[in-house]
Amino acid sequence: MSNVNESMVKKNSRTKNFDEREKKMLIELINPYKHIIENIKTDSFSVKHKSKIWENIVIEYNDQQTTGIRTAKQLKTLYDMAKRQAKKSISDDKVLMYKIIKLFTDEEQSMVLDLVQSQRSSILSGNLFEKDEAWSNVLETFNLHQTSGVRTVDEIKYLFEYLSKTAKSENRNDKVERFKTGGGQYKKSMNQLSEQVIAVIEDRITPLVNEFDDDYGYADPINADRCGQNVQDDVETIAFEDGVEEIDITVDDLTHNSHKKVDWGIFNIEPETSTFNNSYQSPEINLSSNLKTKKDTAVKRSSSQKSICDGLQESAKKKINKVCTQQKFSSDIQDIKIKKAMVELETAETTLQIVKTELATKKLELDSKTKQMKLQEDILNLQKQKLLEN
Repeated sequence: MSNVNESMVKKNSRTKNFDEREKKMLIELINPYKHIIENIKTDSFSVKHKSKIWENIVIEYNDQQTTGIRTAKQLKTLYDMAKRQAKKSISDDKVLMYKIIKLFTDEEQSMVLDLVQSQRSSILSGNLFEKDEAWSNVLETFNLHQTSGVRTVDEIKYLFEYLSKTAKSENRNDKVERFKTGGGQYKKSMNQLSEQVIAVIEDRITPLVNEFDDDYGYADPINADRCGQNVQDDVETIAFEDGVEEIDITVDDLTHNSHKKVDWGIFNIEPETSTFNNSYQSPEINLSSNLKTKKDTAVKRSSSQKSICDGLQESAKKKINKVCTQQKFSSDIQDIKIKKAMVELETAETTLQIVKTELATKKLELDSKTKQMKLQEDILNLQKQKLLEN
Protein backbone atom coordinates (compact mmCIF):
# COMPACT_ATOMS: atom_id res chain seq x y z
CA MET A 1 0.00 0.00 0.00
CA SER A 2 2.87 2.32 0.75
CA ASN A 3 4.31 1.72 -2.75
CA VAL A 4 0.92 2.49 -4.30
CA ASN A 5 0.73 5.76 -2.38
CA GLU A 6 4.24 6.70 -3.46
CA SER A 7 3.35 6.03 -7.09
CA MET A 8 0.33 8.32 -6.74
CA VAL A 9 2.66 11.20 -5.87
CA LYS A 10 4.76 12.45 -8.76
CA LYS A 11 8.46 12.40 -8.21
CA ASN A 12 10.01 15.79 -7.38
CA SER A 13 6.54 17.40 -7.48
CA ARG A 14 5.69 20.23 -5.11
CA THR A 15 2.84 19.22 -2.81
CA LYS A 16 0.68 21.43 -0.63
CA ASN A 17 1.79 22.31 2.87
CA PHE A 18 0.33 20.45 5.84
CA ASP A 19 -2.38 22.37 7.62
CA GLU A 20 -2.69 22.48 11.41
CA ARG A 21 -5.50 19.92 11.49
CA GLU A 22 -3.39 17.39 9.60
CA LYS A 23 -0.40 17.95 11.88
CA LYS A 24 -2.55 17.37 14.93
CA MET A 25 -4.13 14.31 13.30
CA LEU A 26 -0.69 12.81 12.57
CA ILE A 27 0.37 13.19 16.22
CA GLU A 28 -2.87 11.53 17.34
CA LEU A 29 -2.28 8.62 14.95
CA ILE A 30 1.32 8.19 16.15
CA ASN A 31 0.50 8.40 19.86
CA PRO A 32 -0.78 4.78 20.28
CA TYR A 33 2.39 3.46 18.59
CA LYS A 34 4.95 5.84 20.09
CA HIS A 35 6.62 3.03 22.08
CA ILE A 36 7.34 1.29 18.77
CA ILE A 37 8.21 4.33 16.65
CA GLU A 38 10.55 5.76 19.30
CA ASN A 39 12.25 2.40 19.84
CA ILE A 40 16.00 2.85 19.21
CA LYS A 41 16.69 -0.80 18.44
CA THR A 42 18.10 -1.49 14.96
CA ASP A 43 17.62 -5.25 14.69
CA SER A 44 15.66 -6.63 11.75
CA PHE A 45 12.52 -7.43 13.74
CA SER A 46 12.28 -3.90 15.19
CA VAL A 47 12.88 -2.29 11.78
CA LYS A 48 10.21 -4.44 10.08
CA HIS A 49 7.75 -3.85 12.90
CA LYS A 50 8.35 -0.09 12.73
CA SER A 51 7.90 -0.05 8.93
CA LYS A 52 4.61 -1.93 9.23
CA ILE A 53 3.33 0.56 11.81
CA TRP A 54 4.23 3.46 9.53
CA GLU A 55 2.34 1.82 6.66
CA ASN A 56 -0.77 1.57 8.84
CA ILE A 57 -0.38 5.22 9.87
CA VAL A 58 -0.06 6.28 6.21
CA ILE A 59 -3.27 4.43 5.31
CA GLU A 60 -5.21 5.97 8.20
CA TYR A 61 -3.80 9.42 7.45
CA ASN A 62 -4.62 9.35 3.72
CA ASP A 63 -8.19 8.33 4.53
CA GLN A 64 -8.63 11.64 6.40
CA GLN A 65 -6.25 14.00 4.54
CA THR A 66 -7.41 17.31 3.03
CA THR A 67 -4.31 18.62 1.24
CA GLY A 68 -3.23 15.58 -0.75
CA ILE A 69 -1.96 12.02 -0.56
CA ARG A 70 1.20 11.63 1.53
CA THR A 71 3.92 8.98 1.66
CA ALA A 72 5.54 7.43 4.71
CA LYS A 73 8.70 9.44 4.04
CA GLN A 74 6.77 12.71 4.07
CA LEU A 75 4.97 11.85 7.30
CA LYS A 76 8.26 10.83 8.93
CA THR A 77 9.82 14.12 7.87
CA LEU A 78 6.89 16.07 9.33
CA TYR A 79 7.11 14.11 12.58
CA ASP A 80 10.87 14.71 12.87
CA MET A 81 10.38 18.44 12.25
CA ALA A 82 7.69 18.59 14.95
CA LYS A 83 10.04 16.89 17.42
CA ARG A 84 12.86 19.31 16.60
CA GLN A 85 10.59 22.31 17.06
CA ALA A 86 9.33 20.96 20.39
CA LYS A 87 12.88 20.38 21.65
CA LYS A 88 13.92 23.86 20.52
CA SER A 89 10.93 25.40 22.27
CA ILE A 90 11.79 23.59 25.51
CA SER A 91 15.43 24.65 25.21
CA ASP A 92 14.41 28.27 24.57
CA ASP A 93 12.13 28.19 27.62
CA LYS A 94 15.01 26.93 29.78
CA VAL A 95 17.35 29.64 28.49
CA LEU A 96 14.69 32.28 29.10
CA MET A 97 14.11 30.92 32.59
CA TYR A 98 17.81 31.12 33.50
CA LYS A 99 17.99 34.67 32.12
CA ILE A 100 14.98 35.71 34.19
CA ILE A 101 16.37 34.13 37.38
CA LYS A 102 19.52 36.24 37.13
CA LEU A 103 17.40 39.42 37.16
CA PHE A 104 16.15 38.73 40.70
CA THR A 105 18.28 39.31 43.79
CA ASP A 106 18.29 36.84 46.70
CA GLU A 107 16.16 39.20 48.78
CA GLU A 108 13.62 39.52 45.97
CA GLN A 109 13.45 35.74 45.54
CA SER A 110 12.76 35.34 49.25
CA MET A 111 10.11 38.07 49.05
CA VAL A 112 8.39 36.30 46.14
CA LEU A 113 8.23 33.08 48.15
CA ASP A 114 6.75 34.91 51.15
CA LEU A 115 4.10 36.49 48.92
CA VAL A 116 3.28 33.13 47.30
CA GLN A 117 3.01 31.57 50.77
CA SER A 118 0.41 34.19 51.73
CA GLN A 119 -1.62 33.35 48.58
CA ARG A 120 -0.84 29.61 48.72
CA SER A 121 -4.43 28.31 48.88
CA SER A 122 -5.51 30.34 45.83
CA ILE A 123 -2.38 29.68 43.73
CA LEU A 124 -2.51 25.91 44.27
CA SER A 125 -6.28 25.70 43.76
CA GLY A 126 -7.97 24.60 40.55
CA ASN A 127 -9.92 27.83 40.12
CA LEU A 128 -8.30 29.84 37.31
CA PHE A 129 -9.95 33.10 38.39
CA GLU A 130 -8.57 32.74 41.93
CA LYS A 131 -5.13 31.86 40.53
CA ASP A 132 -5.01 34.94 38.29
CA GLU A 133 -6.18 37.21 41.09
CA ALA A 134 -3.64 35.74 43.52
CA TRP A 135 -0.76 36.15 41.05
CA SER A 136 -1.90 39.74 40.39
CA ASN A 137 -1.77 40.48 44.13
CA VAL A 138 1.69 38.93 44.37
CA LEU A 139 2.93 40.96 41.40
CA GLU A 140 1.49 44.24 42.69
CA THR A 141 2.99 43.81 46.15
CA PHE A 142 6.35 42.72 44.71
CA ASN A 143 6.63 45.73 42.39
CA LEU A 144 6.00 48.03 45.36
CA HIS A 145 9.05 46.65 47.18
CA GLN A 146 11.33 45.63 44.29
CA THR A 147 14.87 46.98 44.09
CA SER A 148 16.04 45.80 40.66
CA GLY A 149 13.15 46.75 38.38
CA VAL A 150 9.46 46.19 37.71
CA ARG A 151 8.55 42.59 36.77
CA THR A 152 5.70 40.88 34.94
CA VAL A 153 3.48 38.01 36.04
CA ASP A 154 5.22 35.58 33.67
CA GLU A 155 8.63 36.44 35.16
CA ILE A 156 7.32 35.84 38.69
CA LYS A 157 5.85 32.49 37.59
CA TYR A 158 9.11 31.47 35.87
CA LEU A 159 11.00 32.26 39.08
CA PHE A 160 8.63 30.21 41.25
CA GLU A 161 8.75 27.28 38.80
CA TYR A 162 12.55 27.28 38.80
CA LEU A 163 12.75 27.48 42.60
CA SER A 164 10.20 24.66 42.91
CA LYS A 165 12.24 22.34 40.66
CA THR A 166 15.43 23.15 42.56
CA ALA A 167 13.77 22.58 45.94
CA LYS A 168 12.30 19.23 44.87
CA SER A 169 15.72 18.03 43.69
CA GLU A 170 17.46 19.14 46.89
CA ASN A 171 14.69 17.65 49.06
CA ARG A 172 15.04 14.32 47.24
CA ASN A 173 18.82 14.32 47.82
CA ASP A 174 18.33 15.15 51.51
CA LYS A 175 15.92 12.23 51.91
CA VAL A 176 18.47 9.85 50.41
CA GLU A 177 21.21 11.12 52.73
CA ARG A 178 18.92 10.93 55.78
CA PHE A 179 17.89 7.34 55.01
CA LYS A 180 21.55 6.39 54.64
CA THR A 181 22.15 7.45 58.25
CA GLY A 182 18.93 5.90 59.54
CA GLY A 183 17.59 9.27 60.65
CA GLY A 184 20.86 10.54 62.13
CA GLN A 185 22.98 13.55 61.26
CA TYR A 186 23.66 14.15 57.58
CA LYS A 187 24.99 16.88 55.31
CA LYS A 188 22.12 19.06 54.13
CA SER A 189 22.09 20.34 50.57
CA MET A 190 18.91 22.41 50.92
CA ASN A 191 19.33 26.17 51.32
CA GLN A 192 16.97 28.66 52.93
CA LEU A 193 15.12 29.46 49.70
CA SER A 194 14.45 25.78 49.04
CA GLU A 195 13.10 25.37 52.57
CA GLN A 196 10.70 28.25 51.90
CA VAL A 197 9.57 26.58 48.68
CA ILE A 198 9.02 23.25 50.45
CA ALA A 199 6.81 25.05 52.97
CA VAL A 200 4.65 26.23 50.06
CA ILE A 201 4.42 23.00 48.03
CA GLU A 202 4.75 20.49 50.87
CA ASP A 203 1.32 18.93 50.19
CA ARG A 204 2.37 18.14 46.61
CA ILE A 205 5.60 16.32 47.42
CA THR A 206 4.78 14.74 50.80
CA PRO A 207 2.53 11.66 50.39
CA LEU A 208 -0.02 10.58 52.97
CA VAL A 209 1.37 8.04 55.44
CA ASN A 210 -0.38 4.67 55.36
CA GLU A 211 0.84 2.04 57.80
CA PHE A 212 -0.45 -0.75 55.54
CA ASP A 213 1.84 0.19 52.62
CA ASP A 214 4.81 -2.06 51.91
CA ASP A 215 7.17 0.91 52.10
CA TYR A 216 5.67 2.36 55.28
CA GLY A 217 8.91 1.73 57.17
CA TYR A 218 10.84 3.78 54.60
CA ALA A 219 8.51 6.78 54.66
CA ASP A 220 10.21 8.49 57.57
CA PRO A 221 12.11 6.37 60.12
CA ILE A 222 12.05 9.13 62.71
CA ASN A 223 8.31 9.71 62.53
CA ALA A 224 7.64 5.98 62.34
CA ASP A 225 9.47 5.45 65.66
CA ARG A 226 7.51 8.28 67.17
CA CYS A 227 4.24 6.77 66.01
CA GLY A 228 5.17 3.47 67.60
CA GLN A 229 6.13 5.22 70.81
CA ASN A 230 2.81 7.08 70.92
CA VAL A 231 0.88 3.84 70.47
CA GLN A 232 2.80 2.27 73.34
CA ASP A 233 2.09 5.29 75.51
CA ASP A 234 -1.65 4.89 74.95
CA VAL A 235 -1.61 1.25 76.08
CA GLU A 236 -1.82 0.96 79.85
CA THR A 237 0.29 -1.86 81.26
CA ILE A 238 0.39 -2.84 84.91
CA ALA A 239 3.56 -4.74 85.78
CA PHE A 240 3.81 -6.87 88.91
CA GLU A 241 7.05 -7.66 90.65
CA ASP A 242 8.56 -11.15 90.27
CA GLY A 243 6.15 -11.98 87.45
CA VAL A 244 3.15 -12.25 89.78
CA GLU A 245 -0.21 -12.40 88.06
CA GLU A 246 -3.18 -10.48 89.40
CA ILE A 247 -5.59 -12.71 91.36
CA ASP A 248 -8.99 -11.68 92.63
CA ILE A 249 -9.29 -12.46 96.36
CA THR A 250 -12.59 -11.58 97.99
CA VAL A 251 -13.09 -10.34 101.50
CA ASP A 252 -14.81 -13.61 102.44
CA ASP A 253 -11.57 -15.48 101.74
CA LEU A 254 -9.85 -13.40 104.39
CA THR A 255 -12.46 -13.56 107.17
CA HIS A 256 -11.85 -15.26 110.49
CA ASN A 257 -14.62 -17.82 110.05
CA SER A 258 -13.39 -19.05 106.71
CA HIS A 259 -11.38 -22.29 106.62
CA LYS A 260 -10.14 -21.82 103.06
CA LYS A 261 -6.46 -21.71 102.30
CA VAL A 262 -4.63 -19.33 99.99
CA ASP A 263 -2.21 -20.95 97.60
CA TRP A 264 0.93 -18.96 98.40
CA GLY A 265 2.95 -21.04 95.95
CA ILE A 266 1.81 -19.01 92.99
CA PHE A 267 3.41 -15.91 94.51
CA ASN A 268 6.83 -17.62 94.79
CA ILE A 269 7.19 -16.52 98.39
CA GLU A 270 7.52 -18.38 101.65
CA PRO A 271 4.87 -17.22 104.11
CA GLU A 272 5.28 -17.72 107.81
CA THR A 273 2.05 -19.74 108.01
CA SER A 274 0.04 -21.10 105.11
CA THR A 275 -3.16 -21.49 107.10
CA PHE A 276 -5.28 -18.92 108.81
CA ASN A 277 -5.75 -19.04 112.51
CA ASN A 278 -7.05 -16.64 115.07
CA SER A 279 -4.16 -14.25 114.34
CA TYR A 280 -5.28 -13.63 110.74
CA GLN A 281 -4.21 -10.71 108.54
CA SER A 282 -6.63 -7.82 108.44
CA PRO A 283 -8.57 -7.51 105.15
CA GLU A 284 -8.24 -3.70 105.24
CA ILE A 285 -4.59 -4.03 104.19
CA ASN A 286 -5.47 -5.91 101.00
CA LEU A 287 -8.33 -3.56 100.29
CA SER A 288 -6.01 -0.58 100.60
CA SER A 289 -3.50 -2.21 98.23
CA ASN A 290 -6.27 -2.83 95.66
CA LEU A 291 -7.41 0.75 95.99
CA LYS A 292 -3.84 1.94 95.51
CA THR A 293 -3.49 -0.13 92.32
CA LYS A 294 -6.73 1.28 90.93
CA LYS A 295 -5.62 4.77 91.90
CA ASP A 296 -2.31 4.34 90.06
CA THR A 297 -4.20 3.11 86.99
CA ALA A 298 -6.49 6.13 87.12
CA VAL A 299 -3.48 8.43 87.47
CA LYS A 300 -1.87 6.86 84.40
CA ARG A 301 -5.08 7.22 82.41
CA SER A 302 -5.53 10.84 83.46
CA SER A 303 -1.90 11.66 82.61
CA SER A 304 -2.32 10.10 79.15
CA GLN A 305 -5.52 12.08 78.57
CA LYS A 306 -3.80 15.22 79.81
CA SER A 307 -0.93 14.76 77.35
CA ILE A 308 -3.43 14.28 74.51
CA CYS A 309 -5.31 17.43 75.53
CA ASP A 310 -2.06 19.36 75.77
CA GLY A 311 -1.12 18.21 72.28
CA LEU A 312 -4.51 19.25 70.89
CA GLN A 313 -4.26 22.63 72.59
CA GLU A 314 -0.77 23.15 71.20
CA SER A 315 -1.98 22.23 67.70
CA ALA A 316 -4.92 24.62 68.04
CA LYS A 317 -2.58 27.41 69.18
CA LYS A 318 -0.35 26.84 66.16
CA LYS A 319 -3.34 26.99 63.80
CA ILE A 320 -4.60 30.17 65.47
CA ASN A 321 -1.16 31.76 65.23
CA LYS A 322 -0.96 30.78 61.56
CA VAL A 323 -4.37 32.30 60.82
CA CYS A 324 -3.45 35.45 62.75
CA THR A 325 -0.21 35.74 60.78
CA GLN A 326 -2.05 35.37 57.48
CA GLN A 327 -4.63 37.96 58.52
CA LYS A 328 -1.89 40.32 59.62
CA PHE A 329 -0.09 39.85 56.31
CA SER A 330 -3.34 40.53 54.42
CA SER A 331 -3.95 43.67 56.46
CA ASP A 332 -0.38 44.78 55.76
CA ILE A 333 -1.00 44.31 52.04
CA GLN A 334 -4.17 46.40 52.31
CA ASP A 335 -2.27 49.11 54.19
CA ILE A 336 0.38 49.10 51.48
CA LYS A 337 -2.30 49.48 48.81
CA ILE A 338 -3.86 52.38 50.74
CA LYS A 339 -0.46 54.05 51.14
CA LYS A 340 0.18 53.57 47.43
CA ALA A 341 -3.14 55.22 46.59
CA MET A 342 -2.35 58.11 48.98
CA VAL A 343 1.06 58.60 47.37
CA GLU A 344 -0.48 58.57 43.90
CA LEU A 345 -3.08 61.12 45.04
CA GLU A 346 -0.40 63.39 46.52
CA THR A 347 1.63 63.05 43.33
CA ALA A 348 -1.39 64.03 41.24
CA GLU A 349 -2.08 67.05 43.47
CA THR A 350 1.57 68.13 43.27
CA THR A 351 1.51 67.77 39.49
CA LEU A 352 -1.67 69.88 39.36
CA GLN A 353 -0.04 72.61 41.45
CA ILE A 354 3.02 72.60 39.19
CA VAL A 355 0.83 72.92 36.09
CA LYS A 356 -1.09 75.81 37.67
CA THR A 357 2.17 77.56 38.58
CA GLU A 358 3.51 77.11 35.04
CA LEU A 359 0.29 78.52 33.58
CA ALA A 360 0.45 81.55 35.89
CA THR A 361 4.09 82.15 34.95
CA LYS A 362 3.32 81.92 31.25
CA LYS A 363 0.41 84.33 31.71
CA LEU A 364 2.67 86.85 33.43
CA GLU A 365 5.22 86.51 30.65
CA LEU A 366 2.50 87.02 28.05
CA ASP A 367 1.19 90.13 29.84
CA SER A 368 4.72 91.50 30.08
CA LYS A 369 5.33 90.96 26.36
CA THR A 370 1.99 92.60 25.56
CA LYS A 371 2.94 95.69 27.60
CA GLN A 372 6.34 95.86 25.93
CA MET A 373 4.78 95.68 22.49
CA LYS A 374 2.31 98.44 23.43
CA LEU A 375 5.12 100.67 24.69
CA GLN A 376 7.09 100.07 21.51
CA GLU A 377 4.01 100.95 19.50
CA ASP A 378 3.57 104.21 21.47
CA ILE A 379 7.22 105.08 20.95
CA LEU A 380 6.88 104.49 17.23
CA ASN A 381 3.79 106.69 17.10
CA LEU A 382 5.62 109.51 18.90
CA GLN A 383 8.57 109.23 16.56
CA LYS A 384 6.20 109.31 13.60
CA GLN A 385 4.50 112.46 14.89
CA LYS A 386 7.86 114.18 15.37
CA LEU A 387 8.86 113.32 11.85
CA LEU A 388 5.61 114.69 10.50
CA GLU A 389 6.04 117.94 12.45
CA ASN A 390 9.54 118.41 11.10
